[in-house]
Amino acid sequence: MDFLKQRPWVIPFLALLFGFVPILVSFFRQQFAQPEYQAFPIMLGAAAIFLYSRLNESRPIKRANRLVNGIAWLLTAIAAGLLITSFVVFSPWLAMVAFVLYCLAIAGSLWQHWQIRGLFGIWLLLALLVPPPLDRDKMLIERLQLFSSKVTSVMLDAIGVLHVSQGNSITLSDRELFVDEACSGIVSLISILYCIAIYCLWQRRSLIHMGLLAIIGVAWTVLMNSLRLIIISLSWSWYQLDLIKGWPHTLLGLVIFGISAAVIFSVDRFLQALLAPIRQSATESEVKTRWTVGRALVYGWNQFIATPPETDPAEALDDADSSEQTAGDTQASLTKFLAPQSVFGYPATFSFAALGLVYLGFFLPQEVSQTSNIQRALRIALDLNESTPIAPEGWELVRFSNDRRSDLFRWDNWGEYSRTYELRDPDGFIYQLSCDFMFGPHWHDLRSCYRGTGWQIYDERVLDFVKLSQGLQEPVDVESSLTSPPVVEQFSIRRVPDVRDGLITYGAFRANGAWFNRPRGRGLWQDFVAHVVQGRDRAEQADYFQIQVTTFFEDEINPRQKERSEWLLHHGTDWLRNHLTKPSGS
Repeated sequence: MDFLKQRPWVIPFLALLFGFVPILVSFFRQQFAQPEYQAFPIMLGAAAIFLYSRLNESRPIKRANRLVNGIAWLLTAIAAGLLITSFVVFSPWLAMVAFVLYCLAIAGSLWQHWQIRGLFGIWLLLALLVPPPLDRDKMLIERLQLFSSKVTSVMLDAIGVLHVSQGNSITLSDRELFVDEACSGIVSLISILYCIAIYCLWQRRSLIHMGLLAIIGVAWTVLMNSLRLIIISLSWSWYQLDLIKGWPHTLLGLVIFGISAAVIFSVDRFLQALLAPIRQSATESEVKTRWTVGRALVYGWNQFIATPPETDPAEALDDADSSEQTAGDTQASLTKFLAPQSVFGYPATFSFAALGLVYLGFFLPQEVSQTSNIQRALRIALDLNESTPIAPEGWELVRFSNDRRSDLFRWDNWGEYSRTYELRDPDGFIYQLSCDFMFGPHWHDLRSCYRGTGWQIYDERVLDFVKLSQGLQEPVDVESSLTSPPVVEQFSIRRVPDVRDGLITYGAFRANGAWFNRPRGRGLWQDFVAHVVQGRDRAEQADYFQIQVTTFFEDEINPRQKERSEWLLHHGTDWLRNHLTKPSGS
């Protein structure tokens, strides 16, 4: 009891954790499944250490600001609404957004009662743990890989190494290198951003300083990842030394990362000198003169842009002695911080604890049942083989293949598992009917896979899935994935070294058989709503099965070949949906 009396904030803190942690466990599990975000424990630990140390250095103050208090309560209400929504749609990402917003509200309450250096920077460490919505991080990965492959190709041409560059692959004389294997660019990029945030908070840099350092760090990291790929290509081409896997690849990555960190440290010192405060003479600082444009610019620079000078320990001690802080002031600030009208008081934190109890008692059992159904469908899909009666009557099964990709690609664009049936129709045309699974946690854009391997995409169309069995179809206009009928996508592909073009028709459905449309709203808001409502954030809830029909043709595609391609997708999808959702024992 003495412990709680000395630390009355422990109970509301535990109530807060009880409200968020049950669903955030799934969020961090999903983050740990992605190599680029596996450093999140360091960010959580750094935020906790900085907050604890800065609170010990802080002094109680009185900033009774109604506007700040109103904004804090508004953020709290929004966080509670988002948390409830995350329970309903099973979105740990949305729960993490709610947690970050509530932490911002708590930071606003702390600001009113204590003078804490770098309080917003500490909150920023938590905000950086939230991945961007709408799969913008995956788009960044794709563009980073394409840029790295282009830079590498130019440099290898200059050195004189024979190779062929196609999308994310670089083919040497006796080996093909994939950029996503050889270049863990997004991993080091996120790590560098985390390091910059922690370093700038430790050194008490301004937000402008942190932003400039982050921009320079990103640009340098991208160039260093291109250098990594060049070294890997040259080591294999010249010395047959494999640096693409194992401890040599890890060691090379550490060396590249160390060089990047050293450069960023040097740039930080340069920015510290560049963004130094503008010193004023004694007369300017002591004499009260009227405001001029020059004084306003100097004041704005020193307050909002300049990096504050390092504090002399002796001056800091004198300042602490002169402040005459008392235990009574600290207790008064703590009492107001924990008061019922505060966002960290018992009413607010216990309300979040009640939401956590509702999640554990009502929503979590539904998720367990959902996960069980997904695992059952996965087991059935893994049993698909060449004897599976999926081939239409009159068609011939030419070849069957099953693939399991490495854990590196588990959440990649290609999926973890694949079952492919190569079929010949009565006219002799060859089609590949493939089922790739599992995809998630959000939608899958197959176009990125083909672009990444050097194919050019043209003649993109959206077709109504229900009408595919009625012959050749015309494209349909899809305004919103939330209101449109089930649709499939179709596009043609072409690659310069290949003499044939291809036609791709594909769609996706969930483990329960429900059709899934890739969000394609007319604006960011529609896409975001679809992202939240239709996307499942949990790794164990990744339940998308993608059905794809591929056929190649000379010059222009035969209309009958195109019609049968669409019909085959409809036939194969219906068969697979019925097969994967069949009752147990049937």
